[in-house]
Amino acid sequence: NTTQMGIHILRLFNVYGAAADGSLRPTVESIFLRQLLRGQQPVVRGNLAEGRDFVYVDDVLAAIDLTLMHQEHSHVINIGTGVCTTMVDLARQCARASGATIEPICEMGEQPVSRFCAATEHAAHVLGFRAQISLTDGLRLLVDRTKIQIQ
Repeated sequence: NTTQMGIHILRLFNVYGAAADGSLRPTVESIFLRQLLRGQQPVVRGNLAEGRDFVYVDDVLAAIDLTLMHQEHSHVINIGTGVCTTMVDLARQCARASGATIEPICEMGEQPVSRFCAATEHAAHVLGFRAQISLTDGLRLLVDRTKIQIQ
């Protein structure tokens, strides 16, 4: 009698947070935070309605752990928060997280609107997964790491 294990495909949305070695990756939120901590205005370029689903790296690790415990069937599962954040709002949230009162510079482009937001119901149903770290809290965690590397 053989046991068949399922295969899961995890579709990770915009993962942010420090890398495993503690370094910052060149992602949009890290770029905004570096600019803000240097007293510069973050620059948002492109279609200002563009949005992404930002999920903190610790939530992704929790989803992977849950996936390893649920191997009986195969699934394709979105891992995100289910919240779509525009780049302008991201820049403003980065400013708040860093304690800056600086508004972003917005340079509107002609690109089509692209919005990527995870449908999270399947992750909740199959894995019992829901992201626990809000963008506000995740950015505050990232600010602490960014300050160390800016100095």
